Amino acid sequence: CAITLEAVRTILDEKLVENARVVGTYLHERLRDLMDVYPIIGDVRGRGLLAAVELVHSREKRAPFPSNWYVGLEATTIARGHGLLIYPRRSLNGLAGDHLLIAPPLIVSREQIDELIGLLDVTMSDLSELLDRHVADEEAEDYGTVQRYQQSDDVPDYARGHLENIDPVAAANVTSSLATHLGVDIPEDSDSPEDSPT
Repeated sequence: CAITLEAVRTILDEKLVENARVVGTYLHERLRDLMDVYPIIGDVRGRGLLAAVELVHSREKRAPFPSNWYVGLEATTIARGHGLLIYPRRSLNGLAGDHLLIAPPLIVSREQIDELIGLLDVTMSDLSELLDRHVADEEAEDYGTVQRYQQSDDVPDYARGHLENIDPVAAANVTSSLATHLGVDIPEDSDSPEDSPT
């Protein structure tokens, strides 16, 4: 409790919430400047110092890159090489689409945001060149999407981005899984906690 209280005092005394509002607004302005430069940035969203940069194959159609290009992961790897830590995410149900999560600390300054944007600018430039080569290779070879990372043969369809092949799983909940594991029968119409085995 003492540690939590001290953390709250620090947030209030150092006006970190206000810093997140002011510097966060500046962060989003600078990210939108990058969006004007790079067509692969489809959208910038978020609040305060938590921002997402969506990466798209076509901004006009809002079309994502093929799932097996792992564009977010590519961007993260390139950024790390330049000294910037960002996080790759999947935009569409966690299975398809790519966006980057940018989350600087609450104590970040405008000058540090400028440094972050400079590194992200270099990252987007490198990523754009890489994706241009992928697209050119795909058109030249005419063999479908470019395989960016080796995948195991036993990866399920949904993990490969084949969303149309996903069927609901009957026992995809904790109660059913535990019941199966413990060998307990649960009635089909059992919805209430009172009906669940203890």
